[in-house]
Amino acid sequence: MSTIARDITERKRVERLVEHRSLHDPLTDLPNRILLYDRIEGALARVRRTGAYVAVLFMDLDNFKQVNDQHGHLIGDLVLRKIGPRLQTVMRHEDTLARLGGDEFVIVCAGVSDPAAATAIARRIADSLVAPFDISGTTIAVSASIGVTIGGTDDTVDDLLGCADKAMYSAKTLRPSGIETPRPATPPVTAQPAALDLAERFSTGAQDCRTVALDSGHTARPRRARVGLRSWSGRRPGP
Repeated sequence: MSTIARDITERKRVERLVEHRSLHDPLTDLPNRILLYDRIEGALARVRRTGAYVAVLFMDLDNFKQVNDQHGHLIGDLVLRKIGPRLQTVMRHEDTLARLGGDEFVIVCAGVSDPAAATAIARRIADSLVAPFDISGTTIAVSASIGVTIGGTDDTVDDLLGCADKAMYSAKTLRPSGIETPRPATPPVTAQPAALDLAERFSTGAQDCRTVALDSGHTARPRRARVGLRSWSGRRPGP
């Protein structure tokens, strides 16, 4: 190989490396916020084309500060690195798992058949964390609170992340390891009325998230449900 060819090959390798680092979290190598926004935008475009749902799951590890305080940040970082591979075993190949920072993760599920399927995905993710992590002979148990939102035709990336974030905090308030599923304001255009139990509209001035809180309890079957109404910043839904 000539010197010129080697230089071109090396330059392309460095360019790919720089691009990868700009789009991925340095600790976990998961997609970062920039790539996450791009994936959600693509999923919303698919909603507008096909009418299929997009689900955004906002996950926060419960009491993770205690892991860092008790075992040190090195062990905590190793746990965070193992979260991705663990969750990906129960996710679909086409789903995106991103790390926002700290102990916050977001899962994007495009082409979800119905809102109930999104809740089922959240339950699988919560259940996947039941088994503790073995970090260099140290057993670390973690759990997570998860907020779920379903994207409609008029939603934006910030709409979905904001609603899922609020749902996650509501789930955490109810009980750690909880799952909360908000009802978005605008359903996909092709959604059938019978499938809109978790995707109904509201006529209020601000976009609302009506939620069904499910206590995961480390089982696939929720033990209680609660419906609440909570306002958040957003555009007025269409008629």
